[in-house]
Amino acid sequence: MNKELIYKHWSDNLAKIEQIVSEMNPEQRGVYLTEGSLLCTVFEMSGVDLIIESGTAYGTSAEFFAKYFDTDVITIDHDKFYGQYGATRKKLSKYKNLSFVKGDSFIKIPELLKANPDKKIGIFIDGPKDSQQIDLRKIIDRNDPNANVKCIAYHDIGPITFKRIKERKIYQSTLFDNNNLIHSHDLDFMYKEFSYLANKNKKLLEDWGRTLESFPKGPGVMIETRC
Repeated sequence: MNKELIYKHWSDNLAKIEQIVSEMNPEQRGVYLTEGSLLCTVFEMSGVDLIIESGTAYGTSAEFFAKYFDTDVITIDHDKFYGQYGATRKKLSKYKNLSFVKGDSFIKIPELLKANPDKKIGIFIDGPKDSQQIDLRKIIDRNDPNANVKCIAYHDIGPITFKRIKERKIYQSTLFDNNNLIHSHDLDFMYKEFSYLANKNKKLLEDWGRTLESFPKGPGVMIETRC
């Protein structure tokens, strides 16, 4: 999966993406709407028919997935950091393809993989962060004997961390095949041609008095494709 194919698929589905973005009200700690667009694009290109999210928080990415896909979306949160599990579940209860699981992703994701042996699965790890994302990735590998997981995305991995991963200088980078790694900051069409899709994130940052240094690229998403 290369930049050109991602751009084409995104462009072919731009009207759908724009409609979803127009309906979204992102939260401060959620993904940029351009990042949500990328995740949906790559998951769709990977042919997944089940999405599992680790780290619900305020539900921005979970809602984006539920709007974009007809297939099932399962979002997991242990509710220890933000305390928003109940409020987010209530807010997004109208989406019939979206299910909530309260608990530890290190336990719940293996259970879900075992319960869905015939699914093609995409996983988005928005929490935990840093080295714990890699620890969770190892747990996923150990519980995916039939290679049903087709794509794993990791939020809040910036370009410097991504470079160090590819250079085998951080975490257990030998786990990854560099040929199968994508980083959102390397897809310049996201923050040039389609930067307007993140205007709501920009306004949110301005309203909260936050720095705009990450705009329009966003915090960063690393995607590992396995198709």
